[in-house]
Amino acid sequence: MSPCQLSGTITVPVQGDTDVEPDETLTLILSNPVGTTISSGSITGKIINDDNTTGAITFTGTSGKDNLSGNLAAPPTTVPDEVFRGLGGDDNLFGYFGTNTFEGGPGADNLLGYSGKDTFFYPNFSDSLLNSMDTISRFNSTEGDRLQLSSLPSKLSYAGVITATSLSNATSQAYAAANLQANESLLFRYGSSYYLSVNDGTAAFNGTADLLVKFGSLLNAPTTAGTLNVNHYFTI
Repeated sequence: MSPCQLSGTITVPVQGDTDVEPDETLTLILSNPVGTTISSGSITGKIINDDNTTGAITFTGTSGKDNLSGNLAAPPTTVPDEVFRGLGGDDNLFGYFGTNTFEGGPGADNLLGYSGKDTFFYPNFSDSLLNSMDTISRFNSTEGDRLQLSSLPSKLSYAGVITATSLSNATSQAYAAANLQANESLLFRYGSSYYLSVNDGTAAFNGTADLLVKFGSLLNAPTTAGTLNVNHYFTI
């Protein structure tokens, strides 16, 4: 700013910010004045995400690791529907409240829908496999949470608690315990977590072909091994 100039415009280019947040905060500090004094040398501004929208808000990532975060407002505030597309990479997709749709894509993604009806879209089983597995941080079927597939599994079984030396062995044992057939699905507990797997067209478990998803928290989890309702966990 020039001497005696009382106001000015500062342009701040945004570079390298790949995170999507509801609000952004900017702090400006004025220092080392020449020929004058500054009574207040700092100011803080907030960029408020108040864009009006109709329909769902879509957050789209990149081929790398993305952190996409939706609206933090809790009920009774009305939150618009949100769609998260992580694309490639190991993404963190946080929907929080409201109705959210997640498509993590390839990579080991962390998906958080929190409360509300959430849909986790898996058009390809390869989007969550044994060695690049997604974690759904919170899943509650009574709220309407579902995994969306191109077609429904013909059956869903709960194999109970499995004891094994590795997740791969545990999944294979769960398949055997439920006598899982081609195009059927399976829920089991290994360690402190629950896992959901959908078999492809071949009966035996294949870590490079069969869908495998981890639940960080599974609310209303079954307690007795047996057959479950497919429609309580899946949709198309």
